[in-house]
Amino acid sequence: MNNKITKYFVENNIRSSAIYSPCEKYRYLLTRAHENRRNFLLFILLNPSTATERVNDPTISRCQKRAQLLGYKSFMICNLFAFR
Repeated sequence: MNNKITKYFVENNIRSSAIYSPCEKYRYLLTRAHENRRNFLLFILLNPSTATERVNDPTISRCQKRAQLLGYKSFMICNLFAFR
């Protein structure tokens, strides 16, 4: 039984996804990926930010800029603790 919710959003050739608990108080994974890119940069953070599959927050915006500076157009955010 899969008790997680995956939500997707696509805009400007960027596919975003997030995996949540059924109550959406826990976020397990957040991704931003250009549709034609397969290489991802993985960020492991302590606690989830308030970003969603549709909206960045300051933490995700900083991660996105760092990924671009390192030559990646796609990245994943994992957290040690999932509670938002």
